[in-house]
Amino acid sequence: MKRALPDADTVKSAIDTVLEEAFASGRRPTVTAIERRLGIPHATFHRHYAGLIDTHFRPRIPAARAETHTDRPKADETKEENLRRLRKGRTPTCA
Repeated sequence: MKRALPDADTVKSAIDTVLEEAFASGRRPTVTAIERRLGIPHATFHRHYAGLIDTHFRPRIPAARAETHTDRPKADETKEENLRRLRKGRTPTCA
């Protein structure tokens, strides 16, 4: 016996809940979280609700923040800092 699939309003409600929880926790919302909330396997969810994902879910996800060169330390600075830290903690092994 097959289980009845939820209607579009139920799926939209699950999407809204997943989005709210993700934003509250600072994490990115995922389609997998929606599928788990509804108890629907991925292939079934994609087959029946791909349109809702494209129209109701994806447009509401903020774009990933682009990392700029000022956000990252330069490779040489990081390397030198690591070497300096490692040398500082090393004790002589020969007496």
